[in-house]
Amino acid sequence: PYKGIGVWCAVHTIPMYSKINKKYLRMINPEILNKLFDEYDIVAGKKYNLRCIDSNYQTPADRMAEPVMAGEEGRIQYHKMEKLIRELHPEYISELEEMNKTCEHYLCNMFVAKKELYNECCEFVFDILLRMLKEFKEKDEILLGQMRTLALLSEFLTSLFISKYKREHTNKVKELPF
Repeated sequence: PYKGIGVWCAVHTIPMYSKINKKYLRMINPEILNKLFDEYDIVAGKKYNLRCIDSNYQTPADRMAEPVMAGEEGRIQYHKMEKLIRELHPEYISELEEMNKTCEHYLCNMFVAKKELYNECCEFVFDILLRMLKEFKEKDEILLGQMRTLALLSEFLTSLFISKYKREHTNKVKELPF
């Protein structure tokens, strides 16, 4: 029943499954996942380095500033996100600085976690995103690009959560290849 189902990716430099196949179905098998969660609390894809797309990127803000992403507004919003993290969640500053230095992060908000951790992640991510959304709403109109920017920023926020958890709980995050 899964034959021919594919995954489309706008950025062809990012490795993605081209279709759902037997290998993929084995990986998402509940028995295998249950065994993984006997040992790990979070399962995610390997971190991806944005410099594989463009070696000139100095920080993730440079990626956000690309016209195909959010343009210069994306860079501005990335820096607003950084400011909110520094003010409201200083426990994430070391992960933020590391991500800015290495340009590595977990892609597409795709991970599996124990329920409590998933809820913690959502609390952190949406605390920042909802504050940013409130600022957008205070303006006369919300542009589609601004909403897309929030979605892109959520990837970086999720990455910060996973990275912090990995630092604090050695060997409890499993990274799988794409």
